[in-house]
Amino acid sequence: MKCIFSLLLLLFAGGLASAQNIVQIEYYFDTDAGIGGNKIVSVTAATDGSFTFNPDVSALTKGYHMLYTRVKDSNNGWSQTVRRSVEVQPAPVTTTALTGEYSIDTDAGIGNNKAFSITRNAQDAGNFNISVTGVAAGYHTVYIRFKDAYGVWGHTIRRSIQVIPANNKLVSGEYFVDKDPGIGLGTAISLSAQTTDIAQQFAAQASSLTEGYHKLYVRFKDAAGFWSHTSRQSIEVIKQPGVIKIIAAEFFFKTDPGIGKGTKLTVPATSSDTLALAIPANAKSADIDTLYIRVRDNRDSTRWSYRAMKRMVKAAQTITFAAAATKKFGVADFDPGAKISSNMPLTYTSSDTTVASIVAGKVHLKKTGTTILSASQAGNISFKVATTVKQTLTVAKGDQTIAFAALPVKTYGSADFAVSATATSGLPVTFTSADTTIASIVNGKIHIKAAGKCNIKASQAGNSNYNAAKDSIQVLTINKTGQQIGFPAIPSLAVGAYDYTPTAIATSNLPLTYTSSNTAVATIINGRIHAVAPGTAIITATQAGNNNYTAAVAQTQTVTIIKGNQTIGFSEFQPVAYGAADFAPKAYATSGLPLSFSSSNTAIATIINGQVHITGAGTVRIIASQAGNTSYNAARDTSMLLTVSKASQTITFSVLPALQVGAADITPSAGSSSGLAVTFASSNTAIATIVNGKIHAVAGGSCTITASQTGNGNYNAAAAVKQTLTITKGSQVITFAALSPVTFGSADYSAGATASSGLTVSYTSSNNAVATIVNGLIHVTGVGTTNITASQAGNTGYNAATSVIKSLTVTKANQQITFADITPQPPGTADFSAGATASSGLAVNYTSSNPAVATIVNGLIHITGVGTANITAAQAGNAYYNAAASVVKTFTVTKAGQQITFATIPATPYLSADFAPGASSSSGLSITYTSSNTAVATIVNGLIHINGLGSSVITASQGGDATYNAAASVSQKLTVVKAKQTITFAVLAAKAYNAPDFDAAATASSGLPISYTSSNTAVATIVNGLIHITGSGTTVIQATQAGNTLYAAAPAINRTLTVNAKPAGTSVSTLAISSENNDSTAETRLAVKQAVSPNGDGINDVLVIDGITAYAENTVTLIDPNGLKIYERAGYDNQQVVFDGHSSVTGTMQKPGTYYYLITYKTTTGWKNLNGYFVLKY
Repeated sequence: MKCIFSLLLLLFAGGLASAQNIVQIEYYFDTDAGIGGNKIVSVTAATDGSFTFNPDVSALTKGYHMLYTRVKDSNNGWSQTVRRSVEVQPAPVTTTALTGEYSIDTDAGIGNNKAFSITRNAQDAGNFNISVTGVAAGYHTVYIRFKDAYGVWGHTIRRSIQVIPANNKLVSGEYFVDKDPGIGLGTAISLSAQTTDIAQQFAAQASSLTEGYHKLYVRFKDAAGFWSHTSRQSIEVIKQPGVIKIIAAEFFFKTDPGIGKGTKLTVPATSSDTLALAIPANAKSADIDTLYIRVRDNRDSTRWSYRAMKRMVKAAQTITFAAAATKKFGVADFDPGAKISSNMPLTYTSSDTTVASIVAGKVHLKKTGTTILSASQAGNISFKVATTVKQTLTVAKGDQTIAFAALPVKTYGSADFAVSATATSGLPVTFTSADTTIASIVNGKIHIKAAGKCNIKASQAGNSNYNAAKDSIQVLTINKTGQQIGFPAIPSLAVGAYDYTPTAIATSNLPLTYTSSNTAVATIINGRIHAVAPGTAIITATQAGNNNYTAAVAQTQTVTIIKGNQTIGFSEFQPVAYGAADFAPKAYATSGLPLSFSSSNTAIATIINGQVHITGAGTVRIIASQAGNTSYNAARDTSMLLTVSKASQTITFSVLPALQVGAADITPSAGSSSGLAVTFASSNTAIATIVNGKIHAVAGGSCTITASQTGNGNYNAAAAVKQTLTITKGSQVITFAALSPVTFGSADYSAGATASSGLTVSYTSSNNAVATIVNGLIHVTGVGTTNITASQAGNTGYNAATSVIKSLTVTKANQQITFADITPQPPGTADFSAGATASSGLAVNYTSSNPAVATIVNGLIHITGVGTANITAAQAGNAYYNAAASVVKTFTVTKAGQQITFATIPATPYLSADFAPGASSSSGLSITYTSSNTAVATIVNGLIHINGLGSSVITASQGGDATYNAAASVSQKLTVVKAKQTITFAVLAAKAYNAPDFDAAATASSGLPISYTSSNTAVATIVNGLIHITGSGTTVIQATQAGNTLYAAAPAINRTLTVNAKPAGTSVSTLAISSENNDSTAETRLAVKQAVSPNGDGINDVLVIDGITAYAENTVTLIDPNGLKIYERAGYDNQQVVFDGHSSVTGTMQKPGTYYYLITYKTTTGWKNLNGYFVLKY
């Protein structure tokens, strides 16, 4: 029992937007202090939105409490509150005694039933007896509950039991194969004496059966004459002679992995049908476990036997492990020395494998320190796991010595050599030199630096595992070494070339000395050969030696001096401008000889007296040459690029005189220093423009005239020069002819005035009631006179002109009425316009000569009766228009037509209520109806009244009135059919085998009598309208009503009737059948347990289908006694996907009773089906 428990909280849609954003959980017990006012815990949700936390229950009293939780996301949003019931229990009390109480069928309340006590065993289980004295034979329910050491009662456990009389013995039995011949007609099974055993063995005759699979059925009869349920078992008939031998075997513990998937056992080649098999000692199993074994014989390589079972209980074993002595690092691997009572092999481990590890069962030391050695034994099929024993091992530092051999005599210049000293610890040895001017230690090797003698010391300082070693010293002797001079041949040297460094070298790398045999040809300057003149000389190289080297033998080489080459150095030209003075190029020859020059483009530059003379702008190459002499070869020509840029120029521009708009264009006075033509531009073309090189005055004002010269191939553009130009305004006059009179309504027109400047003339009207100016045109607005003034206000180029005024007269306009003939209309037509219009656009007025036929209402013709009337259209004119001549039109009003709409009448059942036929007229006048057959239907108050079965024609009519003509009649056929009826039939309750005849209680809505039939007369028949039970099982009772002359037959209703097979006091025996090799074929056979009791006792709590795990692709469907599907799941596996009494359709627990299964599963040969039934009880 725990005082703190873990709660897993899952959030679904409708809680928080994202479970990954949960940051806090708030919880409380029993009473809510409000959001944020309870205990809050910070949490981090997993990717699936789940998390765990531990509520504190230390302040709660023992017993049941209500835990409330809610979570908060990162946006501070709280979820809905989740409620869970929890029980707070105190710490457990160790006791083996347990008390409780039980009752049968009726619970008298906690503490008021029959008490008992038990003693729990090691498996926390115990037994007690229930007294059934005085309890009637048959099925009963026993209720049990336990009380713990604190006096707290547990939940009530319910179990179904059957009480069987002591003298109720089996007296006979029978079996049959494949087909049931009927109770008492099977092959008899003889019992030697009456027995109460529920398991019987017998030999079934199979000689007449065909080879293959069959169904064997068995049932027994007790002393009271009652037969049991029929038990069914699949068997296989195999007709195969010969010696039977076991060829394969396998085993497993507790859970069957599937046929052929267990752990294989070795079967001797000489085996028979009986074999002793040994299970490997290292087979993994629990301390108390169940071992299963099955075998396969030589008759069929795919056929396995039933499983043999054995209960396995392991023995205990003890480890003895003495304390470990301190070890010095470096000792050989050693046995830890632990012993075990079972003599089983021990396993050792080290807590610190950096100090010591276990190698091949021995301790291997790896460094100083301490580690805990553990001795363990994992047990096997015969022994339990031994308790691990531990001992502490201490590892101390080890000792070491150095072995250092004598050093060989060396000469100066010898290569670095390794020293062969070693430490017994295997640690690296370091070396030092007593005189580092003679020898030093480089990367662990001796490096010779001079001739002489010195001591070399070998040391090992130790480490965390070894003490320091004693130093070891050896003497090193180094002698002088000889040297040689290598003097490669000297290449030919040219006069004037750089001095040459000879490549002779001494093996000692000491500096060499050189001499020349002919200083007129070559000399030695600072150790280099200097060529003086063409010819040959002998060069001698010598080296005198030093403290480490003896003198070297001198070496000679002959040197040949040849003519020298020369090159030309030519400095880059600085850019010059066109017109620059002649200048000399800056060039020289390395020989010092004089140079000559030439030009690649004489259009740009020529050479005159050794100087460059500019002839045009552009680029040119100046070429320098030197032909050589007796001492030097000719030099290679060298050229240098010369860039000649354009020359500058200036403009002279005289002051400009003032101009007036309209005056003649003038030519500016300007010129350039280069003599090139000058162009002009105006800064404001609204004041002045340049036309053909002359200045043209556009408007009064001032602007800048710019003189420019853009240059050419030899001259750059000149700097522009500007002069200011002043222009004064010109004068203008208006020409405006007299205006002719116009009538009102005339289109807008131009007044026709013009200005001498060509500028647009504007107008104004002195009387806007007569005319206005719109977009520069005269627009007539009324009748009368007005003065039109023409003006031109001038602009930047012209002064304003003097305005001119002309008088305009506007007179009234005439108008006409257009009035089309009026189309005759029937009464009821909506008011409408007569449609007359006046050319002036003014509204037209109407009058009617006959108000009995039509009147004028709001300017529209309104029909008042049938006949004719004259409609007069008139327009009286206004201030702008004269009156129009009136127009008269005759209008005729005629009677209106109407139509009847009458939809088809659907077939009508007898006894239907009176109903409206549903016809209507377009005039809205009422409809009258008649029936052609009053025996079928009559018309009552305008409704159809049903009198009998058959058909009648219903006619709809409308006779018209003063306004509407009569409508054409419309008929529809009415058919009266039989009345419908339904049956009400409640679900039938299960009945006992000997129940009396009873009424099924079905009724018809018509009140007519009900008839019944039974689908299985072996279960029930119908006698005088009552259900008569004839046997146990199920049958479908069908209720029908055939109808009569007025009612149609009612739809039949089916109800399943279940008749229980066991009257009270009757026992039914079950049969256990043993048959060799009928557990499976090449494909695993399925076997469905015949009973399910989901009461939590661990026995038959779920529907078990043996072998189902061999077929991952499967679907299990379960049907209840009423034929309804209550369960269907794919991938049934007896573990996660199981039927535990709950419907997969509704989720509710199902009632006890007989249920039917259909299993569809895929084998290697295709899909197969298996069906049958099982009993659900509690």
